[in-house]
Amino acid sequence: MKRFLLILALVFLMSMISVSSEEYGNKIYYWSFNGHGREYSKERLDVNYYDDYDYSDGKVGKALDVTDGAADIRTDVINCDFERFTMAAWVYLDEDVPGSPPYQIVMAKDTKVPGHFEIFFMAIEDKWQLKVYSFDLGEAIEVEEPLLEVGQWLHIAATFDGRYQKLYLNGKEAYSKEYDIGLVSSVGNSVIAFGALVEGDLKLFGKIDEAILANYAFDADLIALLHDNPEEGSKEIMDLIEKTYPEGETPRPDVTPTPESTPEPTTTAEETEVPKATSTAKTQSPKKDKDNTYLVPVIIGGTVVIAGVVLFLTLGSRKKK
Repeated sequence: MKRFLLILALVFLMSMISVSSEEYGNKIYYWSFNGHGREYSKERLDVNYYDDYDYSDGKVGKALDVTDGAADIRTDVINCDFERFTMAAWVYLDEDVPGSPPYQIVMAKDTKVPGHFEIFFMAIEDKWQLKVYSFDLGEAIEVEEPLLEVGQWLHIAATFDGRYQKLYLNGKEAYSKEYDIGLVSSVGNSVIAFGALVEGDLKLFGKIDEAILANYAFDADLIALLHDNPEEGSKEIMDLIEKTYPEGETPRPDVTPTPESTPEPTTTAEETEVPKATSTAKTQSPKKDKDNTYLVPVIIGGTVVIAGVVLFLTLGSRKKK
């Protein structure tokens, strides 16, 4: 009987570990900007009104063109918490920038409240310095050298693994700092902005391509691949996203706008874009939130069961003595 209870407790503990790992799985959001602003992930996070924006030749296919300055290029909200993160993208800084802007934002998550982070460039005379800022960590860190000249494609990335915040420039780690605090994970309903803050200021002048957001830190090898072989890196990201889908389901294929004379692809794109994106966001995300609310009670209950079994075995052994 005692052995049975002990085995039962161990099985229960393993099931809790399994539930925990499923609830806190990795999530990746990927915008290729190949003539559109649709992202690829399990939960939809498309750029709003992406048909209204301009796209030009990019690093891989097309790129989001914000040469005239970004204006309200952002996504709808999604309920995803971030204790860790990766932000990555190819960026082209335009040669002609009106005025003398002190900063140019590439990507930003939420307004400047707990849970916010952003990757951006700061002006240093006629050059630009890459930085990442996290509201919860309380400061921005930067690539000390080199200061970047305009008119060239750059691959940038920032990660936080719960301990180290890192900056990568052109596939190589350029700066790292250790922290004894973490990010606020309770902030859901995230909004992602491209080429400006969510508030709309500090606009970027140039292009953004192959933008990625994840709720975990990519390792150095994957970031190097994104720079060294952009096409293969894109395929690797798509494979990682596909692994998070239920069996038989795959991410939406890459879609490039077609001429008006071929209406069938356009109709298909509209059918997959509107109903499926709305349905997925509203049915899956709340379900995960609900599951997460029961996770803590399950862990507490499992701990009580295990403690009871151990106490029972201890008392039984004392009685025999």
